Amino acid sequence: MTVGQYIRDNPRRSLSAGAFVLLMALEGFMALPYKDIAGVWTDGYGNTHGVVPGKAVTEPEARATLKRHTEVFGQGVLDCLDREPTQGQYDGWTLMAVNTGLGAPGKADGWCWLKSGRKSTLVRRFNAGDEGGACLAMLQWVRAGGAYSQGLFNRRWKEYQLCIEGTVRWNTGGAR
Repeated sequence: MTVGQYIRDNPRRSLSAGAFVLLMALEGFMALPYKDIAGVWTDGYGNTHGVVPGKAVTEPEARATLKRHTEVFGQGVLDCLDREPTQGQYDGWTLMAVNTGLGAPGKADGWCWLKSGRKSTLVRRFNAGDEGGACLAMLQWVRAGGAYSQGLFNRRWKEYQLCIEGTVRWNTGGAR
């Protein structure tokens, strides 16, 4: 049984309110569809699913769509892990997964799966017990269209901060 299956059968895990507000700020709201840095049609709060060029969305619609996406990607994060993450780790990784996707073997790199069929470095490190290394691996995902993006680095840094604050204190072994 995966952590995701356990949590699905028990009280539901959700993104913290602070992380949701941070995600809205990171994505920014755009009522009219536009092409993002990678050339993908986007609207609302970073939504790339079912976007119709020229069709505006309202802020409440965009917020509801973002909430649904955090639930789907959050469950995908849990399904990929062998151990239960802290709230901070879950928050940081869910925000990242909303942005990168979960990935799919043979198709695309993402938060969980690489195109090669292996799990991402981040997931492999966390599953092996290297929580700090898993959080650090987030900072490798700073390219769009093959080029370094300072904007993505800034975003990953904020996601990293959520993750590392939710990780065991390195010096004392106690929880933060």
